Amino acid sequence: MGIKKILSFIIVVFVHIIFICCLIFSFYEVQNSANKIKEIYTYSGLFGLYFFASSLSFAMLNRIRAIFNLFQVIPKICGNYALIFITLHFLNFIILDSKLSPGFILKEIALKSFLLLGFSGFIVMIFIFFASLKKQSRAFLITRNLGYIGLLLASLHYFYAQKVALLPQYFMLIFSIILLLVRAFFLLKNKS
Repeated sequence: MGIKKILSFIIVVFVHIIFICCLIFSFYEVQNSANKIKEIYTYSGLFGLYFFASSLSFAMLNRIRAIFNLFQVIPKICGNYALIFITLHFLNFIILDSKLSPGFILKEIALKSFLLLGFSGFIVMIFIFFASLKKQSRAFLITRNLGYIGLLLASLHYFYAQKVALLPQYFMLIFSIILLLVRAFFLLKNKS
């Protein structure tokens, strides 16, 4: 086994360990909280957003430099973990917060812009997941670029969901804008 495969294996194991630690930490925090619904929102949303940003960041690094080929599987792994956390976040809204009331759910999404942003980002994530099942399909190539817009929507959801935006919200918003601009730059560069 070559050094490249060993390093790649170590990196993959490390990402899985991070995911397990995030789950354990989230479970612990929810168990010790008085407001369990709020804590589920907080940790499922944060970890989903961070894994989503990591997925797109590593995907971009893989395209920029051949040295990052060690990380080729990381975008898919991080993307799948992001989808797990984001789905938990969405199910928390549907089941625990809205009590499975379709009228209430639609009304809330229509009236609260941060919910509309989050819901739109979730739809983009679902679309990316299903399109990624067929790697070479045209839908995958289109959704690969939509992922950066989805991250921006999710970051805006995170930003506007807070009563007062603090450094983490500003960081994620600026980071997602930078990723989107870099992706747009590379798309325009490849077309010319």
